[in-house]
Amino acid sequence: MKSLRNLSSDNNDLTGPIPASFGNLTNLFVLYLFEIYISGHIPREIGKLRMLNELILQLSGSIPAEIGNMSSLRMLDLSDNNLSGELPASIGNWRNIYQIFLYGNSISGHIPGEIGNLRNLWNLQLLSNQFFGNIPREIGNLRELKILRLSNTKLSGIIPTEIGKLSNLEFLDLNTNNISGQLPVSIGNLAKLNELSLLQNQLSGFLPSTMNNLTSSKNLQLASNSFTGQLPKQICFIKVGAVPEFKKSQISNNHLSSSISPALGKAPQLHVLDLSLNHLTGNIPEELGSLKLFKLMLSENQLSGEIPHIIGMLADLEYLNLAANNLSGSIPKELGGSSKLIQLKLGNNKFEGSVPWEMTNMNSLENLDLSSNLLIGGIPPQLAEMKRLETLNLSHNNLSGLIQSEFDEMKRLTMVDISFNQLEGPIPNSKAFREASFEAFRNNKGLCGNAAGLRLCSHGKRGNKVNILIILVSFFGSLFLLSIFVILYTLHRRQVKKTNIPDEQETQNQNMFEL
Repeated sequence: MKSLRNLSSDNNDLTGPIPASFGNLTNLFVLYLFEIYISGHIPREIGKLRMLNELILQLSGSIPAEIGNMSSLRMLDLSDNNLSGELPASIGNWRNIYQIFLYGNSISGHIPGEIGNLRNLWNLQLLSNQFFGNIPREIGNLRELKILRLSNTKLSGIIPTEIGKLSNLEFLDLNTNNISGQLPVSIGNLAKLNELSLLQNQLSGFLPSTMNNLTSSKNLQLASNSFTGQLPKQICFIKVGAVPEFKKSQISNNHLSSSISPALGKAPQLHVLDLSLNHLTGNIPEELGSLKLFKLMLSENQLSGEIPHIIGMLADLEYLNLAANNLSGSIPKELGGSSKLIQLKLGNNKFEGSVPWEMTNMNSLENLDLSSNLLIGGIPPQLAEMKRLETLNLSHNNLSGLIQSEFDEMKRLTMVDISFNQLEGPIPNSKAFREASFEAFRNNKGLCGNAAGLRLCSHGKRGNKVNILIILVSFFGSLFLLSIFVILYTLHRRQVKKTNIPDEQETQNQNMFEL
C-alpha cells in the first residue's frame, strides 16, 4: 500500500475515524474523503504525507500543527466541516500551495502572519469562521492572489495599507465583519479588481478618489457602513462610463451626499443600483432610463423633482423603491410599461393627482405602496386586475369615493391598508379586507363591512345607490306616462267638443220656428 498514489472515496458507507496508519502512505498524491460517514479528528500522522498534492476531507476537531509538514501540498479543502481551534502557524510551510478552502467552520484565533509565506497562493477562502483580530499585514506578500474571501469571520481593526500590493487581485470580499477606519488610498492599486464587497462593517470617512483607478470593477458593494462626505463625481462607481461592464453598485445605508451623476447612464450592463439610505439630493437623472436595470433602490434620501417618464421604459425592472424622498408631481402613467415589476414603493413623498389606471399593465406586481402622498380621486377599479398583488398600501392620502366590487376577486391579496383617506361605502368581500385590523381602515369618511371595528352595512351604499336609481327611473317613467295620458285625454276632449257644436246649433235653429 505504500506505493498507493490516489485514494478517493465519496458517497459511500465508510464509518469510523481515519486510522493513524494513513501516515504510512508516504507516496500518496491525492487524498479525497468526502460525503462519507468518517468521524473523529484529523490524525497527526497525516503530516507524514509529504508527497500529497491534494487533500479534501470532511472531519471535525482541530487542525494539527503537523499538517504544515506536507510541503508538496497544492490544494487544501476542509470546507463545511466542524473544525475548531486555531489555524496553525505551520501552514506557512506550504510554499507550493495554490488554493486553500477553509470556509464554513468554527476556526478561531488570529489569522497567522505566516500566511504571507504562501507566495504561489491565488485562492484563499476563509469566510464564515470565528477569527478575531486584524487582517495580517503580511497578506500583502501574496502577489499571485486573485481571490480573497474573509467575510463573516468577526475580523476587526483596519484594512492594512499592504492590501494595495495585491496587484493581481480580482475578488475582495470582507463583508459582515467589524472592520473600521478609513478605506486605504492604496486600494486604488487593485487595477484588476472585478468585485469589491465591504458591506456591513464599520468603515468611515471619505471614499478615496484613487478608486477611480478600479477600471475593471463590475460589482461594488459598500452598503451599511459609515462613509461620509460628498459622493465624488470622479469616483469609479459614478464615472462608470470607463467601465461599460459595470453590473452592480450597492452603496446604501451610509452618510454620503451630493447628487446622482447622469454618467451612470453610460454603464449599459448595470443591473443593480442601490443608493438608498444616504443623504443624496437633486433630481433622478433621466439617463437612468437607458439602462437595463432590474433593481433601482433610491429610498430614504432627499431627492426631489418628478420621476422621469423614461423610467417607465425600463422593461426589465423588477424592483423600484423611491420611498421617503421629496419627490413630487404626478405618478407617471408610463410606469405601466414596466410589466416585470414585482415591487413598487413610492410612499412618503409628495405625489399629487390620481392613481394612474395604467398600473394594471404591471402583471407581475406583488407589492404596491403609494402611502403618505397627496393622491386624490378614487381607487381605479382596474387595479383589481393585478391578480398577483399581495400587499396594497394606499394609506395617508386624499382618496375618495367607493371601493368598487371588482376588488372582491383579488384572491392573492394578503395585506391592505387604506386608512386616513376619504373613502366610503362597503369594503370589498375578500379575505385581505375581511381579516384586516381596524387600523387598516381608520380615519375614512364612512367605510362599512364585515371587518373588525367597522359598522355593518345596512344594504351597502352600492345597493342604496342602485335602489335610488331604480326609484328615480320608476318615478320619472310614471310621470312621463301620466303626461302622455293627460295630453291624449285633453286632445280627445277637444275633439269631442268640436263634434257637438253643430248639433247644438241645429237644435237651436229648429227651436226658433216652433210655436
